[in-house]
Amino acid sequence: MAAVARTLTLVVVVVASAVAETCVEGEEVEDTVLLAHAAHAAHATTYCREVQALLDSEYGEKIGKTGELFGLGQSWEKMEAIYTWKDFLEAVCTYNKWAEGANEPAFLGDSDVKIKAMTVVGMMANVKVETLHWTACKERLSLPDGSCPCHTDPEFVGGCSSGTTDHYNSVNAAKDAGFTVTTCNGVSAPADGCTDFWGNALDPKDCWYGRGVTQLTWPANYGMLQDIIQKVTGQDLCNNPDFVCNTAENGFVTAIGYWMKNCQEWDASHTFDAALAAIRPANTQANPERRASFYEWLKALGISPVTTTPKPPMPDEGETQVKAGEGCWQIADRCCDGQGADYATVICDPPACSPGPSAGTTIKYNCKGCN
Repeated sequence: MAAVARTLTLVVVVVASAVAETCVEGEEVEDTVLLAHAAHAAHATTYCREVQALLDSEYGEKIGKTGELFGLGQSWEKMEAIYTWKDFLEAVCTYNKWAEGANEPAFLGDSDVKIKAMTVVGMMANVKVETLHWTACKERLSLPDGSCPCHTDPEFVGGCSSGTTDHYNSVNAAKDAGFTVTTCNGVSAPADGCTDFWGNALDPKDCWYGRGVTQLTWPANYGMLQDIIQKVTGQDLCNNPDFVCNTAENGFVTAIGYWMKNCQEWDASHTFDAALAAIRPANTQANPERRASFYEWLKALGISPVTTTPKPPMPDEGETQVKAGEGCWQIADRCCDGQGADYATVICDPPACSPGPSAGTTIKYNCKGCN
């Protein structure tokens, strides 16, 4: 990286000197301007090759130097943005530095720069919603009595989530979300504890609420990323989940790790539905907004969306094979659209989804209720 920057400096300065020798007396201003450009070029940021290839393409210019296409870094409803385009680019390079050393696939590693641009669009269309237009990292939880501090504080817009500060724990991971893995690799309460969005210390067992660019939630999902995040950053998600929100780059690194764990459908088709499957949002109400952004941004980049034959809807009753990373909630939501919370009554074998089936297992379901 340093060698590249040094070569760039020498080339520009040599050009500047050569032009300067051709200037007639009294035109020192041309010298000054050219040397100023040389100094700017010498200090320009050079990113890892996956990012630089995107930035140097026609798509990089259309996205904008500060990610203007996606609205990154821009305030929303009088709330300041906490995520920037620079944070994202640096997170990609941080992740890819580890991936290269570990012989793992790089994020944005496709040789086709158009696919790189589409991947960025696919992620951004989802996470702009997850972060409340780039303004939030920690989930805005309601208090145990259901009240939302937003309603009494005019500084905040957007209200609270449906979750409460005493909800996201191992017990509810099984009872309410249908997870078969209910700890963060054996940890039910992080050693470092946590605070909520409002700055209040929580009971450590309740620390598994949504954080970061993808709003990572529930102990099993933190556990899924523990190993990779520890290798990339040296931090232990299971004992310090608040790490995700310590910096904006951390939030993006965690999101990239999550995407790479769930991007099989995206790599195969590059459609909006595949991008949605990589993020797997629990709340589907904002999916029309995600879809609209995806197509709007592809059009702005001059990229035609991939056209595919829509998948036929799942039958109301039948069998399906459990996908990697799916818990009971996700299985029910996939088979019976919008009925994830009803998994205990629509997953029939195993009865009430218990014991929780592992990936590759065939289960029986009935969206109208098991007999």
